[in-house]
Amino acid sequence: MRNLANFIKPVIVVLALAAVYFVASKIGFLMAFEAEQVTVVWPPTGIALAAVLFFGYRAWPGIALGAFLTNVTAHEPTLTALGIAIGNTLEVVIGAYLCRRVGFDNSLARVKDVLSLVIFSAIFSTMVSATIGVTSLCLGHVQLWTAYHSLWMIWWLGDATGALIFAPVLLIWSNRRSYDSFRQYNMWEAFALALGMIITSLGIFTEPLSMGIIGHVFIYLIFPFTIWAALRFGQHGTTSVTLAASIIAIWATMHGSGPFTTVSLDQSLNFLQIFMAVVAVTGLLLGSAITERKWAEKALKEADRRKDEFIATLSHELRNPLAPLSNALSILQSSNSGTKHYSDSLEIMGRQVKQITRLVDDLLDISRISHGKLELKKNHITLEEVINNALETAKPLIEEKGHQLSVHLPTEPIWLSADLTRLSQVFSNLLNNAIKYTPADGWILIEAKADEKTITVSMRDTGIGIPENMLTRIFNIFTQVDSSIERAHGGLGIGLMLVKNLVEMHGGSIEAHSEGKDKGSEFLVKLPIVAAPAVQPIHDSSPSTSVPEPEMFVPETPSLNLRERKLRVLVVEDNKELAQTLGWMIELLGYEVKILCKAEEALDVAKSFLPDVIMLDIGLSGVSGYELCRKMREEPSLKHRIFIAHTGWGQQEHRKRSSEAGFDHHLVKPVSIETLGQLLKSLPENKA
Repeated sequence: MRNLANFIKPVIVVLALAAVYFVASKIGFLMAFEAEQVTVVWPPTGIALAAVLFFGYRAWPGIALGAFLTNVTAHEPTLTALGIAIGNTLEVVIGAYLCRRVGFDNSLARVKDVLSLVIFSAIFSTMVSATIGVTSLCLGHVQLWTAYHSLWMIWWLGDATGALIFAPVLLIWSNRRSYDSFRQYNMWEAFALALGMIITSLGIFTEPLSMGIIGHVFIYLIFPFTIWAALRFGQHGTTSVTLAASIIAIWATMHGSGPFTTVSLDQSLNFLQIFMAVVAVTGLLLGSAITERKWAEKALKEADRRKDEFIATLSHELRNPLAPLSNALSILQSSNSGTKHYSDSLEIMGRQVKQITRLVDDLLDISRISHGKLELKKNHITLEEVINNALETAKPLIEEKGHQLSVHLPTEPIWLSADLTRLSQVFSNLLNNAIKYTPADGWILIEAKADEKTITVSMRDTGIGIPENMLTRIFNIFTQVDSSIERAHGGLGIGLMLVKNLVEMHGGSIEAHSEGKDKGSEFLVKLPIVAAPAVQPIHDSSPSTSVPEPEMFVPETPSLNLRERKLRVLVVEDNKELAQTLGWMIELLGYEVKILCKAEEALDVAKSFLPDVIMLDIGLSGVSGYELCRKMREEPSLKHRIFIAHTGWGQQEHRKRSSEAGFDHHLVKPVSIETLGQLLKSLPENKA
C-alpha cells in the first residue's frame, strides 16, 4: 500500500499541475493580440517555476504536458506544439536549477534570493522559452520570420513578468515557515492596506487618464502602498499587493482605461507589464531587505539572550563544585570538627577542584579551536588505549549511578594516528553525557566495528533521548536538549561542540541518533584507520595533567554560638558530596540533620521525620524544587515548616520564583557555615 501511495502522489501532482497550467495558459491567450500563440500576459511561467521550486524537478512532466495540450489546441502543428512545450519546460527547469545553485530559498527573505529570481528565472531562462517558442512557430509556418523580433520581445516580456508577479506570491504563501510568521501581523492594518491598494488601483486604472504626462503621474501612487506592504508585512504584503494591482491594471487596460492606454491594445499591455515588472522588483527587493534587517535584529536579541543564559548557567555550574569545596573548607576550619571529617573533606575538595579545572579547560579548548590555536600531538595509538583512558576517567560516576556498562572492541588492535589525550577527551565527554542523562540502573553500550579504512565507535544509552528537532543542533555551542532553569543535569552546552571539533580535527565525523524522548541516544564516531607501526610505541596512559591536592591550612576559629533548642533539618540535594558536606556543617552547628538525594522520597520522609527546616535544591532530578516545595506546603503536617531554597541560581527572577513557590529563604551556593548558622539561629521559635 505504501508503494502504491508513493506512486500515486507524484502522478496526482503532475496531472494537477498540467490542468492548472492549461487553464492559466488559455486565460493568457485571451490577451494575445499580435499573434494567437504569443501574449504579453503569461501567468503559467510563474506557476510552473513555483511548482518546480516547491515540488522539485519531478514536477516537469506536468509542465510539459500542460504546455503541449495548450499549444496543440491553439491551431499549431503537433511538432510545433511539442517544440514550444520543450522550451516552456526547459525555461523553468533551468531557472530553478540556476537559483538552487546559488542557495535560493523559497521564502525570498534575502536580497540574494530576489536577485537570483530576477536574473536567472525572469531575465535569463525566459530567453530560452522565447527563442525555442518563436523559432518553432516560424519553422512550423505558423508565423512569419519577419515578425520574429517583435514576437520574441512579447514572448520574453510575458514570461518574465509572469515569473516576477506570480511565482513569488505562490512561493511565499506555500511556504509553511513563512505562513506561520504572517500570523504575528496586525490583521486590521493588513485589511486597511488591501482596501487602500484596491481603491487606489481602481482609481488609477479604471479612469480614462491617458492624458499625457498628467495621467502618468498617478501611476506612482502604487509605490507608497508597495513600500507600506514591504515595511509592515514583508514579502507576504509585497507579493499580494503587486498581484492585486497587476490584475486590476490588466483588466482595466484591456477595457481601454488607465494611463497606459494607446491606440494598440497589444502595445498598451507591453507598457503596462514593463511598469508592473518594475513595481514587482522594487517591492521584492525592499521586502527582502526589511526581512533581512528583522532577522539581524532577532539574531542580536537571541545572541544577547543566550549570552545572559550562558552567564547564569556558568555561574550555576561553578557554584555546584564550589559549594561542597566551600563546605569542606568550612568544616576543616571549624574548631568543632576535630579530625572527624578531615580526610573525607580533603578527598571531596580534590575532586571538586578537578571538576572546576575540567570546566575551565573545556572553555579554553573551545576558545583555542575557534581561534585555530589548538594543536594535536599525534602518535600511533590503539583504539583500546583511547577507550580505556575514557573509562578510567568516568569509572567513579558509573559506579555512583549504578549503570551497567558493556564494551565490545575488535579483538585485533585498531591503530589510529591521533592525540591520545584529545581523543580520550572525546570519548570521556560522550561517556559523561551518557552517564549524566541516563537514569540510575540504566545501561551504556560501547561498540566498535571496523572496515578497511575506518573504525566506527557507537556509544548507546537508555537515557532521556534527544528530540528530533535537536539532533542537528546539539553540536552547536551553548546548546542543550533541556535549557530550563530546573534541569537536573546541568552543563554549559559546550561539550558536544568540543567533541565534534576534536573528531573533525582527527579527520573523522560524528552523528547523533535518537528515537525520541526517553528512548535513549546513540553517538557514532567515525575515525580513519592507519597501518600498524613497524615498532609499536609505548604510551603513558596516565592523564597529561593532574591537579595537585591542595595544601590545607586550618586556622583557629571561635566556636559558633549554637541555638539552645536542637532543630531538625531535612536536606534534599541530589549532589551527594554537596549534601554530605552540608549535612556535616549542620551537625557542627549542633542541629539534627537528615539527608536525601532522591526527590521522590522527600515527601514521605518529611512526614515521618517532621523537620523544623526543609532545605531543597531547585534543580532536582525528576522534579523541580519549586514544585516539591508547593507539594510539601499542601501537606498539613508540613505547612508551617521553614523552607529554604539552596541553589546555584541567584538572579532576581530566581529569587522571585522561589518566593512564589513558598520558600521562606533563598540561599545561593556555596553557603558558608557562618551564614547558615546565623540563618538557622534567627528562625522564629514558633515556626522552627
